[in-house]
Amino acid sequence: MSNTNPQPQPPDGSQPGGPPRWGLLVASLLIVAGGLSVWWQSTAPVQRWNPPAPTIQPPPAPPPLKQWNSPFLNTTDAAAYVGSQRCGTCHANQQTQWSVTSHGRTMRDSKHTSTLPESIVDHRMSRRRYRSHYDLKQLHHTESVVQSDGSEQRLHDWPMPLRVGSGNSGYSYLARQNGFLVQSPLTWYTLRQAWDMSPGYDTAHQMGFQRIVSHECISCHAGQVETINHNPFRMNIREQAIGCERCHGPGSLHVAHHTAGTPLEIEPDGRDLTIVNPARLERHLQEAICHQCHLQGTVHTAARGRDKTDFRPGLPLEDFHLEYGLHNQISEMTIVGHANQLQSSPCYLQSSRLTCVTCHHPHAQPPANRVDQVRSICLDCHQQAGCRLELATRLKRSNNDCALCHMPKSPTEVPHVAFTHHRIGLHPRTPTADAPRQSSGTLIALQDQARLSDIDRDRGLGLALFELFRSPSAAGKSRIAIQRARELLQGVERKGAADPPVYAALAGLAMAESKTDAADEYAQHVLRLEPHPSNARIDALRIVANIRFREQRFTEALIPLRELSSARRNARDWFYLGLCQQNCHNTPQALTALKRSLDIDPAQQGAHAAIAAIYESQGRLAEAKRHKRLAARFGDNQATSSQQKEP
Repeated sequence: MSNTNPQPQPPDGSQPGGPPRWGLLVASLLIVAGGLSVWWQSTAPVQRWNPPAPTIQPPPAPPPLKQWNSPFLNTTDAAAYVGSQRCGTCHANQQTQWSVTSHGRTMRDSKHTSTLPESIVDHRMSRRRYRSHYDLKQLHHTESVVQSDGSEQRLHDWPMPLRVGSGNSGYSYLARQNGFLVQSPLTWYTLRQAWDMSPGYDTAHQMGFQRIVSHECISCHAGQVETINHNPFRMNIREQAIGCERCHGPGSLHVAHHTAGTPLEIEPDGRDLTIVNPARLERHLQEAICHQCHLQGTVHTAARGRDKTDFRPGLPLEDFHLEYGLHNQISEMTIVGHANQLQSSPCYLQSSRLTCVTCHHPHAQPPANRVDQVRSICLDCHQQAGCRLELATRLKRSNNDCALCHMPKSPTEVPHVAFTHHRIGLHPRTPTADAPRQSSGTLIALQDQARLSDIDRDRGLGLALFELFRSPSAAGKSRIAIQRARELLQGVERKGAADPPVYAALAGLAMAESKTDAADEYAQHVLRLEPHPSNARIDALRIVANIRFREQRFTEALIPLRELSSARRNARDWFYLGLCQQNCHNTPQALTALKRSLDIDPAQQGAHAAIAAIYESQGRLAEAKRHKRLAARFGDNQATSSQQKEP
């Protein structure tokens, strides 16, 4: 008589009760968990491919900062950041003015928004319910799964200590969890005066409280952020709001010169060279300061040996950070597309003076007579008679406001948020969000890359095409784009300039084509060259863990999975670490890892099922029953993290 509910058998075939034989159960558990193929990105069967092993050698080092030719002394690596508070001791008026600008309010403690109302947001697509409430005057956000009978299963209830945003459009919130910053799915929208889903979360498979904030993401919202051991997901926020030194550069030399009389070079006319004055920079260098955050294309990549946060005012941004846009989409209306739009305007193209600070005073809020100010700027080049509308019509329609017609408030890709369109020109009377346009996958550099070497241009475009391939964009999945990425990056490798990001991208491309041996070899190169938990090393660890797990080499898979689970906050890392531990007969460690996975994503059907199987094999039937019940409860909920793409 067959057993309809068989006990898992121990590895040696003896009596039940020992560790489950996960070599037999892994496939079924992975199906329950939502599928291994989503996490590892490749669904094709494993193929063995044995190309010649690439020659590995460290790429040439980038030049030190001191080799850049700038008259300002604080553009070198000899200068250090001191913080805006130190600047304010001598420049109190400028700091006071700055503190009320949008940049001066980009990040603050959430206690400053304690007057926002409590609210409930039901997100029906994901069957989640979110609450904004206060506990001892601290803002909290909670998340629950709404069952078919209307009951709730609470998942998270977290304090929200950090508020992101100036409030002009709204506020988003960050929680701190085990050394990571986690974005809340709730955002306060100023225009609607209401709580709603955060940008990117209004989908059936939204991330909930599982989107960890990277250093790259927060760098445009915080003044000074420092990574810990080069890990993009672990950081210290040295200064919350965008401060003085983001535009003027590090201030240590300036402070030393003016407080201790340190003899430093000054120009013959007596002007100070210890601190960058953006007004004295050429236009492209002046704009680079704004472009740190306001030039954003479809994908971007760091320059070789550099990071975006290495950039210092007074230096070319393209030596640190490269932006690329899809053909025919670079001037579309997006929330951070101001620079792209402005640079496509005839006014900008026909002027050598028009730039961001032509209209935006860097130290002050817009004046009350904003209409008159903008009109006077326009009339520097245009004549009153140049407008096609009669003055009486202009006064009646727009109070003679040039920007209202030629730079109208327009919807963005973020719901409930409209921004001034910076493409100066003729716009429809009723602005609408730009309709997404089809693209062939052709990427265009949004910066002048003439100063870069051929190798660095090829490297930048190859990495950008790879990032496009990894994005949800259909353009990145074209065979031509993938082939072009591979050709460019292999060319960089042949010329001896491959670095960890290049090897990580080649590993990802090989993995996508099921060329497992090549992917493994490239990933191993990354691990040899990059000792820090950078993005490249994290990608390489994922690929190595993938290969070892699929080949059921569980002991070897433990090593990269342990490092991954420490480097970032990801429920899948802990889940697969738990499966590997159990396959290695380490049941206590398996339970610990699976429970850590549930701490991050309590709605994982697979993790509950795995824990239930372990408890059942140990005779802990009541606990097994509880996790079986939870697995069943979450089984019909499609918005679990195990079915999500990684952030």
